[in-house]
Amino acid sequence: MSKFPVITRESVQTKLKELRVQLIKPLTKENLFYHYMPMMGVRSYMELSFSVVNPGLSAGIYRSLGFPSDLTTANTVTAASCLGLYLYNRQTMAGKPLHLRGAHCIYHSTIFVLGSVLGWAILARSLPTSPVFRTLISLGCSAAMLKLTRDSLDHIDSRLGSTLGRK
Repeated sequence: MSKFPVITRESVQTKLKELRVQLIKPLTKENLFYHYMPMMGVRSYMELSFSVVNPGLSAGIYRSLGFPSDLTTANTVTAASCLGLYLYNRQTMAGKPLHLRGAHCIYHSTIFVLGSVLGWAILARSLPTSPVFRTLISLGCSAAMLKLTRDSLDHIDSRLGSTLGRK
């Protein structure tokens, strides 16, 4: 039988401090465009997954907050453009002329977001009607896809200095 890890108050405070350092940065032009706006893209991406899988529930929430009942287009554009800014700042795209770099980043981030929407729509057809379950699945899938994509980009960026396929 496995034992649960011991969690102390100090370890929780240390983790929270590390998280705060990662999430809250000084407000500079670079941080605004390459940290805060990509975080807004992540929020829009997660919200988009919720809207695709739970359209009725999201429309009700938006209406109760005073927004239009469908923000899918706004979330799609925000996610694609803000995640494109994240990609633009990566080493993966370094060395390209700026206009090509921007075009590649918008193209790839838009394909990522629209492909995700297609995947969520297909997934939503096979899920039970429980809104809580659908919400957990949609947010979990979108978080996993973002993590997998970031890990893939990190791997590619780490290999840029050496020939791919060789150690």
